[in-house]
Amino acid sequence: MEKEYIKTLSPDEKIIFLQIIFNLICVDKKVEQEEKGLIKKLLKEYDLPSEKYSQVLQMLNKQEIVERINNISCMKKKYTLFIELFMMANIDDDLDEREIDYILDLAESVNVPYEKMEEINRYALDKIQCMAKYKEIMEN
Repeated sequence: MEKEYIKTLSPDEKIIFLQIIFNLICVDKKVEQEEKGLIKKLLKEYDLPSEKYSQVLQMLNKQEIVERINNISCMKKKYTLFIELFMMANIDDDLDEREIDYILDLAESVNVPYEKMEEINRYALDKIQCMAKYKEIMEN
């Protein structure tokens, strides 16, 4: 499974991850088809009961999001969340600066150094390129 980290998340952390990813999608006030597809895929991958979907798909203010990030049990999981956020921000062809600013602002609010965020973003971009190359190879 590509997202092995999901197994390490508590049920509450799964909801936190998905809530924050959903809120990122809404930052630029437009939800691209790729983003819709990714959130549907994530809901399945996280194996949440369908009655939790409404809890995941709700708008949160910055303070609520920061509190949720601070409730994640370890730094490694927080870094994984930021990888997922950068993946989401970069998945469509129309990268909106508001999405990147949103991610960096959240990171600063939970004391993740800017240098670490640059590293996480580079990793996410590399991962997206690898996924695109894999898709290209498999289609031919």
